[in-house]
Formats: sequence, C-alpha cells, structure tokens
Amino acid sequence: MKGLKQIGVMAIAALTALQSTAFAEAVAIKDISVSGGKVTVEAVNHEETEKILSVSVVKQQAGLHRNLATRTVRQQLVAPGETLTVTFTIPDEKNGVDGSGTYLVKVHNEDGEKTHQSFDYADSGDVTSFIGAFKGEAAKVTESLTADVLLLPLLTAEENKGVLFCLGVDRATFISKSENIRKDTANLMYQAGVSDMDTSNFASTMLTAFGLASFNNEEEIQGIAIMQPTYAGKAADEALIGETVSLMAERYESTNAFETGFKKAYGLTLVNHADTSTVGDALKGFRDETGLCTGEIDNVLGLSPTQQYEAYRSIVNHIATNKPKTETDLATILTNAYNGVINAGQNQGGGGFSGGGGGGGAAGTAGNKDKPETGSVSVAQGAGVTDTKPQYTAIFTDLLSNHWAAEGVKALKEKGIISGTDTGAFEPDRAVTREEFTKMIVLASGFALEGAADFTDAATDGWYLPYLGTAVEKGIVGGLGDGRFGIGMNISRQDMAVMVKRALDAKGITWKKVREYQSFGDETEIAAYAKDAVKTLFEAGIINGKGAGAFDPMGQATRAEAAKIIYEACKEV
Repeated sequence: MKGLKQIGVMAIAALTALQSTAFAEAVAIKDISVSGGKVTVEAVNHEETEKILSVSVVKQQAGLHRNLATRTVRQQLVAPGETLTVTFTIPDEKNGVDGSGTYLVKVHNEDGEKTHQSFDYADSGDVTSFIGAFKGEAAKVTESLTADVLLLPLLTAEENKGVLFCLGVDRATFISKSENIRKDTANLMYQAGVSDMDTSNFASTMLTAFGLASFNNEEEIQGIAIMQPTYAGKAADEALIGETVSLMAERYESTNAFETGFKKAYGLTLVNHADTSTVGDALKGFRDETGLCTGEIDNVLGLSPTQQYEAYRSIVNHIATNKPKTETDLATILTNAYNGVINAGQNQGGGGFSGGGGGGGAAGTAGNKDKPETGSVSVAQGAGVTDTKPQYTAIFTDLLSNHWAAEGVKALKEKGIISGTDTGAFEPDRAVTREEFTKMIVLASGFALEGAADFTDAATDGWYLPYLGTAVEKGIVGGLGDGRFGIGMNISRQDMAVMVKRALDAKGITWKKVREYQSFGDETEIAAYAKDAVKTLFEAGIINGKGAGAFDPMGQATRAEAAKIIYEACKEV
C-alpha cells in the first residue's frame, strides 16, 4: 500500500462544507446545505448564556427588492453551544426574478454580533439544463476526443458552481485538486455510465469517481472521505478509515471495484474491532454488504444461542492476535470456530450465570405440559448436540460432564428435580416456561406441596397446579397482574432471579455477600420489582452479566441456565 497521507482523516468528508467569515465568535455558521429547493442553515450560539438568534437569506442582485428573497426566523433562548437549524425555501422564480444566483446568509444575536456567508444557488431548471448538457457532451466522447476533454470544463466552470452546490458537490474543493485527479474524475464518471444520470444520482456518481481518482493518486484517506461511504445504513466511522485503507488494494480501475473494495476492507475492520457482544452484527453486516463468506457466516449465525457465544469467543480470541486481512482469512477463522463448537459437543456460554458465559436461551414451547408429573420437569422437544468423546461422562445424551452447567444438572437430576426427554436428551439450550421453572424452584427449595392457584390461564387439570399453588402460598409468584400466570410463556432472566430470591427468602436463608454490586450496562432496563433480586444474587456470586456488561433482563432463560442458578442458590437448602 502506498504511504498514507495523515492529514485530518475526514478533512473533506462533506464536499458541501463551506467556509464562513465571522465578525465575532459569539455566533457562527456551522453549515449550509441545499436539497430540493430548500436551503438549510445551521448556526451555533458560542455565548455562555442563552441568546436569541436571527437568520436571514438575501439574494445579492442589483435592482432586486431585498424583501423578495428574504426569510427571517427567530429562535428564542438558544442555549450555549446549541445549534439553531433553519430551512428556507427559495422559489424557482418570484415576481419575474430568477431563483438562481448568489445568496447571502446572515446570522446575528440580540447583542448585534453577527456573521455572514454566501453561496451560489441554481434553481431546478438550471440544474436540469446542466445534466442535459453533461449527457450531451458525454455522447460526443470518442477514442480521440476523451471524456476529460469534454466533461471537465463543465465540472470546473465558474458559472456552474451553483448547480454543483445544489447537486451536492463543492466545486472549490474539486478544482483545488491536481490536474490528474480532475481528469481521472471525469473519465471515471463517463466509465461509470451517464445515460441514466439525473439529479438523484449525479452527486453519488461524481463523489465516488472523485474519491477513486484521489485514492489512485496517493490521496487514499481523502479519497475515502470524498466518497462519503455508508455501510449497513450508517456513515463510516472516520476513526477507522486509516485502518480500512491499509486493507485495500493499491489501485482500482472502476468505481464499482472501489466501492466493493472499501466495503470488504471496512467490514473486516469492524470484525477486527468487535467483541463477543458485537461480532455477530459485524458478521451480518459483512455478509449483507459484500456477499462474501456467506456460507461460513450463516453456519455461525445458525448455531444455538449458547453455541453462538462460544463461537464468538473463539472468533474474538483469534482476531485479538491474528486479524484477518482478507475474506479467505475470515472464512478460515469462522470455519474453525464453527467446527470447534460442533466437535466439542457442548454449549458453553449459559447466559451469564456462575460458571457460564453470555448468551440467552432460544425460544421454545413446553413439552408434555398436559402430562402428570411426579417430581421432574419433563419435556419432549428435539435433541441437542451429542458428544461421544470417551473422556467425558454422559449426564444426558446431549450434555456431557465437561459442560459448564454439568455439575448443577447432574445434582438436580439425582434429586429428581429435572429429567430428560423420552430420547434421553436434556435440551440445555431450550427456553424454560414459567410453570416449568416454578416447579423446579419449588422442588429444589424443599417445600411441601400445598396451597391453591387460581389463574385464568391455568388448566383445571394442569400438571403444574400443585407447584403454582405452593409458589403462591410461599409468596414466590403472583402472576402477571391481570389474572393470568403466563402459562406457556418463557421465563425472563429477571423473573427467574426474582423467583429464586423469593423462594430462598421464604426458606429463611441468609444471603452471603461475596462481592460488591456492579451496575450492568442495561441497568435501566431491569424492572423495579426485580432490581433487588438481581443485586442480591449478583452480590452472592450466583449470577453474572452477559457480554459487554449487560444483564439482558428480558432475555429468555434456558434449561441449562435454570439448572445452574437453582443449583448454586439452593446448595444450603
């Protein structure tokens, strides 16, 4: 890669940026832009107190009655450092006066400090005429009469600066570049095709061509900035442009290749900066924007939530020391992570409870809900991953002794609190319903079955009735507040924490504090009724956060998570 010019990464990111002349620092014009005949002015109050700002736009033309083209807007109490945004409609023609021309923007505050800035404007008729002339010249291009000879004069002409401004191009920036960059821009625009060019795509065509011309002429970082790239619907992060450029080819022959090369390199950069909580989104963006590594990414994204987390950990750990520079590198990392999870025969990550990592439960429905139970939570829904490695003992067909929740699952199985499906599987990743978890915590707490439950959504012969009745009697559950218990609904992580705390409080257990509480990144999303339970269980070392320091209070809890938290909480029961 050619040496990068370290000159303000996004110094010219917006080609429409204009220079303002300020008479005082008290008020300043931040930006002037135009779209569809509407001019938007952004003015900033630099005073230390609130001020009234006034903005006016006046056409500078001899003999023109000033009021015809003047719009004044007052904004009361613009706070210090705040921006006042005002939009003006400039008519194409008013009282016989052409809308095209030079306009002066004035901004002043109540104390008289002011600033002004001029801009050239072209009405819709002049813009349409320019596009037509550009296409007409492009049609004359031959092998001997090249595009730069025919098109460049239109892009640099003084009389066209208003048109270019309205199309989203800053002529002053363009003409300041070298002759090679200007010529290459014209040739690349022609190469990209002009037959379908109109006011909606002229700017994007020129900016990409201008960016590529700059990039190919050793202004790589500025070239990317000029292109004004977007990725996954957002503007590219300027702080990552330099790193992105280092992953790109030295030269591109077409604007399409340039855009594709940028997206691939920027996508790899985002993956290289991701952690376990963001790498999934980075991979999705890379797949959708480039169409590369589709199979490998789909394999990883198709894993169960806890398998995904383990794969994400593998990916992030790898790129921490060996960042992928090509799509081939990334495909290899993804394939190794995917195979590692599948071959391990375990689903590490268990939702952030002690002994696990991150990752929530997959949605599911309860099995055998209408079947009378005798001390176990029995479900009959799909099998998980089976591991046949001889060094591990099979607790269930899909859960071995090296699984992060194995100790808790084994202990609860031996006590008859949980059991597997008819196929011998445990389904550690399947979500737990509210009634299933109620039964588990009631049995694990050692309560005698007593009491009655009167919920509108509970079947009169439901297997769960004795456990709901006991849970209501002991103050463990109260329903959804509308007469329903929530039969068949998957339990949330915060509700699981609440039920565990209430159950052990009812047993008279004294909570042991082993660490200080640390607020989660999504602390404000934890319901008020659940905050104390989450805090207590965290301080007791029973629960932890998920990736990026979040708790994910509304995330669905899995069977493995449920077994783990109940085992840890009920050791002293």
